[in-house]
Amino acid sequence: MKKVLLLCVIVFASLSIWGQESAIELYEKGANFFENDKVCDAVYWFEKSSEKGYPFASVMLGSISKDKKDISKAITLYKKSLEQAEKYEVPNEFYGIVEGYLGNCYCWELEDDEQAVYWYKRAVKNGNYDAMANLGGILSEGGDGIEKDGNTALYWLEKANEHKEELGFGYYESIVAVLIVQLKEEGYSSSKANIEK
Repeated sequence: MKKVLLLCVIVFASLSIWGQESAIELYEKGANFFENDKVCDAVYWFEKSSEKGYPFASVMLGSISKDKKDISKAITLYKKSLEQAEKYEVPNEFYGIVEGYLGNCYCWELEDDEQAVYWYKRAVKNGNYDAMANLGGILSEGGDGIEKDGNTALYWLEKANEHKEELGFGYYESIVAVLIVQLKEEGYSSSKANIEK
């Protein structure tokens, strides 16, 4: 009897494990729906993947939430993805991109310059060129709780401008170029920048 019971437990456990899909497989299902403009179906699979800890699914859910103007939910999901990423071998670029998304939420949606600068500084450490331009833009004018720092602004704007081909700046590029010229005319120098290591 014990052998039969043990065999039943083993078979049941095998079936339950065999029927489960990995977080990556669930994400891929969501991505397929997303690519075909079936956002509701994509969200379902991204949520399943995110529940299993897959950071890319959480980023997608964050971006969908941001598009729907649910900024609080987007921020929560982006932060969740950063925590989840520690369990996966993701490149630094992943962190830079997500931290840049967080900076954008705080800068453009919530108009919280202090939080935006915090996240942009993290993003630039992970090579996010867009965040370099945004950080330079905020520092070039100052903002709520942020003092103008023309030297550091110029440093980050020049760094972003060095990578304009990779970013495909377009209209954005002209703003960066105008700010660089303006700061130089005001006497600022990137060599005097206060860059935190």
